[in-house]
Amino acid sequence: MIYVGILEDNLELRNSITDYLTATGSYSIVFSENSYFDIKRRKLTVSPHFLLLDVHLVDVSVLDVIDDIKVRYPGSQIIVMTGDKTDSLLLQAIERGASSFVYKPIVMSELIKIMGQLQVTGSFLEPEMLTKLMWLINQKNKKNTVDYKTELTDREGDVLALVEQGYTYKEISQKLSISYHTVNYHLKSIYNKFDVSSKLELITKRNNKN
Repeated sequence: MIYVGILEDNLELRNSITDYLTATGSYSIVFSENSYFDIKRRKLTVSPHFLLLDVHLVDVSVLDVIDDIKVRYPGSQIIVMTGDKTDSLLLQAIERGASSFVYKPIVMSELIKIMGQLQVTGSFLEPEMLTKLMWLINQKNKKNTVDYKTELTDREGDVLALVEQGYTYKEISQKLSISYHTVNYHLKSIYNKFDVSSKLELITKRNNKN
């Protein structure tokens, strides 16, 4: 028997999935709820093989609690379901540990196929979705990769080097013989190019890259 947990705030869809899977005789539903709070207070005697999770629940975004869900149900494979086709959701779900991702409306036979694939491979995306994911990852890598020798101006490179050496804005101003406001202007440009909003984020990203 394959055990499945469902978190879905659409009652009709939740019941349809439950009825369809149960009717196959191969699946048993260990919980079917509409909010994360409902499963937090449950103690299960069996751990689900699969968790079918709607992105937008009544109380949380499931992407914000995937880490907790994986701790609560170790070994369970997560299939994220959503009708929201915002590209970032696909990338976030996979990065945070989802094994698969499906768009609504859910085709029950496809759901069965996905779970079958997951039992064999451990992860599965339809080819079109996999292509989209690879594109999103590529775009993210491009955005996060800045070669300051080519993409920063000479002065921005000077400011960045001093920031990384731990100099204050006032000290940078004095060393480069520019005003405090000019230092601030260059830093805002650097932050924008590195997609960060603070000195700490900038240094962390640079350290991670190196």
